[in-house]
Amino acid sequence: MLRVEKQSPKSLFYKNSYEDATFKMVNISRGKNTRSKENSERKVRLVEAYANRIPLSDNKKRDLKELAEKNIIPKFHYNTYFENVLEI
Repeated sequence: MLRVEKQSPKSLFYKNSYEDATFKMVNISRGKNTRSKENSERKVRLVEAYANRIPLSDNKKRDLKELAEKNIIPKFHYNTYFENVLEI
């Protein structure tokens, strides 16, 4: 989950799970020299929130299929993502 705050334009806030109480902050500002190795090679380590896919309920699958049939979700996206990736 990402959050951007107007009062902190050079920071990005994230948390890996809804269960996390607070957001962690990443400073995304660049120094005076935009080609600086220090800034361009900065690595932020994120931990995956889930080890496996989160299964969809049968009701959710039915609703997604219905939205695709009504062309609310374009068929291209339904075919490439929902059928192949989510195995609906």
